[in-house]
Amino acid sequence: MAIYTFFRRWETGILALVEAESSGLAIERIAKARVSLAHADLKGLEAPWRHLQGVDLRGADLEAASLPGAILLRADLRTASLISADLRGSTLRQADLRRADVRHADLRQADLRGADFAGANLHNACATGARLDGARLDWRWTAFVLELLRRDAGDRDDANRLVADLAFASDERPYTWLETVIRRPALIGWVASVIGRAVRPGDGASKVLHHLSMDPAEFELPPAGAATDEHSIGFYWTRAVHPRKTTRRSPS
Repeated sequence: MAIYTFFRRWETGILALVEAESSGLAIERIAKARVSLAHADLKGLEAPWRHLQGVDLRGADLEAASLPGAILLRADLRTASLISADLRGSTLRQADLRRADVRHADLRQADLRGADFAGANLHNACATGARLDGARLDWRWTAFVLELLRRDAGDRDDANRLVADLAFASDERPYTWLETVIRRPALIGWVASVIGRAVRPGDGASKVLHHLSMDPAEFELPPAGAATDEHSIGFYWTRAVHPRKTTRRSPS
């Protein structure tokens, strides 16, 4: 068996040394021992189907991590980087992803029931088939809106055309999906009703619903921060507590 060394981001000190058959099993053992992985450097981690329930991953770097089928029940992922992470079929029930960076992440078929995504960046994320019951969603990006509408569209041709338009529309800026919806006035009421059923306290959906109720001729995109309740979310620093020390050589 190999010995895996884990470090915290921005720091030189070792977080953990674990003897295991794989990096995924090493992380699982750390999680079971209740060792905090806050701010850990786990970029590119391979840990499919591992049991990581309740693990502390605040501010951790999980960019491009492979976590399909992983059990992250009640995991603390506040401000974590999950850019391009593979989370297909993972269990993130009641996980805390407030202000997490979930850009380009694959959340297809994931169990997100009761998870908190307030303030999370879901630019170009994919949530097809994800279970969203009871989750607090961030409405700035297309992923969750698209999935909710896809499920509710049924056999309605006009609704399915809107879903297709949203799937291929630009997600470069917050709320750009609203522009696509506003171009189909006959469906605005349906979209508002679908979103209304998923509203949770502090998710900022009331502002989105207000913009959907506007006259299309007067429509303007809401400001980028409008879909989150800043007071209820809070902010969590992810920079190093102890700055990296440098060694200076005296002139010879």
